[in-house]
This record gives sequence, structure tokens and C-alpha cells, in this order.
Amino acid sequence: MHTATKRGNKELGAACSSDPECGTLNSECPPSGYCKCKTGFFKSPTEDKCIPEIGGPCTNEDCVINGSSCDGSKCVCGMGTAASATKQECLNQTIAYNRRCSEISQCTLFGTRVDCKSNGGSSNCVCDASSRHIVEDNICWIVKGPGQECSDERDCSVPYKTNEFSDMYIDCVENKCTCIEGYHPSSDGKNCNLDAPDLGDTCTENSDCQVGNSICDTKTKMCACKTGYYADSEGACAIGVGGSCSVSEDCASVANSECMANKCQCPAGWTSNLAISECLPITNGLNEECAESQQCTPSLGEFGECRDELCQCQKKHHLVQGTCTPSKGLGDDCSKGYECFLPVSTEGLVCRNNKCSCDYGLVPAENNAYCTGSAARATVGFFTLTVAFLLVSLK
Repeated sequence: MHTATKRGNKELGAACSSDPECGTLNSECPPSGYCKCKTGFFKSPTEDKCIPEIGGPCTNEDCVINGSSCDGSKCVCGMGTAASATKQECLNQTIAYNRRCSEISQCTLFGTRVDCKSNGGSSNCVCDASSRHIVEDNICWIVKGPGQECSDERDCSVPYKTNEFSDMYIDCVENKCTCIEGYHPSSDGKNCNLDAPDLGDTCTENSDCQVGNSICDTKTKMCACKTGYYADSEGACAIGVGGSCSVSEDCASVANSECMANKCQCPAGWTSNLAISECLPITNGLNEECAESQQCTPSLGEFGECRDELCQCQKKHHLVQGTCTPSKGLGDDCSKGYECFLPVSTEGLVCRNNKCSCDYGLVPAENNAYCTGSAARATVGFFTLTVAFLLVSLK
């Protein structure tokens, strides 16, 4: 014959060593050694009683949480409410999207891909990062980007603002999310970027630029030919000096070039123009015909330039032993005589005491353009006349 176990009289929170010592219905003595409510129950805040949680076992009279009832054998929250995270309270569900909530369980009307997210003050029900809000259905719908499988137009969308999505640039085509005409998948596969069909068009990344061998310039954010290519007259990127090649015919777009070491290069005695579209002959020195300055610098040095289609020294520079050198005028510091230079004539110009000066007996002419002896002669003549006048006066 079975005999019912007699329960003790210890209340919740009292020290215990076995379950029978705990007298409260639905309580037990856990390893901690203090009477507590069993799983699925919690302590009443007002009396020594174990109350069924939402989802806990029940009969009708057991479900005392406000808004709950016993549905068969479990306590459940009523219509328009949802269980709190502790399962000890029925909270009102949030009906309108982006409205206040305290727990995510209040947001379940919008589906499973939802958050109760803080906006700096209160928290609101919003779709999580993997979904977007479909206004017509008031539901958070999973987001699928370019290339992903789809069965409904609503499946496909791309981000267009912070935490917002749009289906304007993407469609579900043959069960694949596909960017509409004029757009293409971004490099990360999450967005549809606007095509940039021509060089100079605005872009955000390399894949935007549709011209072959073009890239998105990181500074200008415009499509440009990549290194080793130049924009030809038809708006294409042609192989230029420095571009890859396997045979010289590959370098046909660069006049006078040849393929060396798998690169289109200028042969000895030639140099690339700035556009890398042509090899130009290197000149032999001053006053040789030229088209660009780099033809002149090998012979004239870094201060040579192409001016008026002739190789010349840059302004305020002059030729010394075939090389263009910075010119030092009267009064400027110097260490060598050849550094001193005047535009009209260098005759009588010397470097004395580390300064460009007129030689003894000479003085600077007007505007310091050259050295002259006229002032010195005039001074001597005046002195001679003065002495002669004094001698006559004394007689």
C-alpha cells in the first residue's frame, strides 16, 4: 500500500536538506539548501506561495498572473498580451511599428525578425538588421540582396539609408534577386550600385566603372583608367607606357614603344609623354624642338623645360656647362662665380665675399640688369674738375 509523503512546515527561503522538509506546495530543496519554488513556478510577492509562471502547469484557479488563464494544462497570456522575459508578467503587445516597448516579447506582432531597440531614451519595436518593415502587412520581412534566391518581390531589397531598405533598384527575376537595368551588385553583394558607363562618371567603388581597365579614383570618386592605361579619343582605356604586354603588337596604342619585360616601354633615347600615350625623342640640349618638358630634362637637368616648343632653362635659371642652374643676382649669396647671372650681361659680375657683386671699378646699372663703369668714370671726372677749379681759385 502506497503511503503519501508527509511534507514539512518549512517556508520558502528556509534552510533544508531534503524536498519533504519544504512545506509550500510546488516547492523543493535544491542543492543550495534553501526551500524554493520548482521550475515553472515563482514565489508570490505577498505570501508564502508558489505561483505558476506563464507556460507553467496549472488548473484554472492556479493562473493568478494578471491577464493570464489556464489553457488546457499551461498558463498563457491573453489576447493582446505577451509573456515577459521572466515569465512572471503579461505585457501589452505593441501594435504600431516603431512604438514603445520594454521587452522584445511585446514586438511579436511584427514577426520573429524584430528588436526592442533603444533610441537613446525609450525603446521601440523595430525590425532587426536582417529584415525590413513591410507597411502593407505590418511585418518585418527578411532582406535578400543581389544573387540570393527569392519567391516573392518583397523578398528582394537593398539598403538606401541608415537602417532603411528599398526595393526600387532590385527585382525577383527567375527566383533570383536581380538589380534592375542600369544598376549592378556592389562588391560586398549587399547593394545595387548605379552603373558608371563613362570615364569621369561619379563612382563609389571600382565595380561601378563599366569601361574596361578603369577604376574608381579614391580621391576624385570618378572613373579613370587604371595605372598603365590612358583614355583614348573614343573614351576607352588603351594600353599605355607601363601597361602589360606579351608582344610589341600589344603596345600598338603607344606610338614608338615596344614590349620589354612584359611592359610597354619607350626605347633608349625616347621618353613617355605625360599622357603615357606616346614615346617622344629625348633632345640634345638648349633650343632643340620639343613637345613636352620631359624631353628636355635628360640633357638640361631638372630645371630644363619645354617653352614655346623649344628646350630652355626655366625662368631665373641659366645654362652652365650644358645644365640649367639657378641664377643668382646682385646681392645674392653665392659660392661659385658661375652662379652669378644677370639678364643683359654677366660681364664684370663676380662672386666676392660670398655675394654676387660688380667687379672693382664697376657699379650696377639701372634695375641691376648689368654692371657698368659709367658711374665710376663720371665720379672721377667730377673729382678732376673740382680739383682744377680749386687750383685756379687759389692763384
